[in-house]
Amino acid sequence: MCDVDESYADLVEEIFDEWREELQNALAAAQRRGEVRADTGAEVLATQTIGTIEGAIMLARLKKQEKPFRNCIEGLETFLAAEQSANPSGQAESEEPNR
Repeated sequence: MCDVDESYADLVEEIFDEWREELQNALAAAQRRGEVRADTGAEVLATQTIGTIEGAIMLARLKKQEKPFRNCIEGLETFLAAEQSANPSGQAESEEPNR
């Protein structure tokens, strides 16, 4: 972003900070209820969520298609899901390893 208009940049930063704080609080509450993964802090999840949404908007506008946005949101939902595998191989527990 161009820093020519410092007051505009400050306003945008304030909006993003408020968004992150509200989202962080909502994600922390969802973590306590077991609805969102708890192996990563709510602040990190909030920042990742905002970055994903903003990137998704940019990609969708660039491509003039909805699909990039939908793909990013689907990936975000998977990333936030409470049912994260503890298996470091990335395979579900019931899957057989590739041989």
